[in-house]
Amino acid sequence: RLNGKMTENTALNLRIDEIKAEFLLYELADYNERISIQRSIAKEFIKLIPGHQPFLKEKSNCYH
Repeated sequence: RLNGKMTENTALNLRIDEIKAEFLLYELADYNERISIQRSIAKEFIKLIPGHQPFLKEKSNCYH
């Protein structure tokens, strides 16, 4: 795409979309890894807080 418009070359349009999709997949994998690390750190530190409460768990598909 050029300036938000499709280019005349269809293969180029598809390749650019593939690059964007691949980039997003890498970003999601990196985000997932960071969240996993933060979650494990939080679970370790929660044990050190006196009188801690267990993590709250929401019902799936519960939007409030």
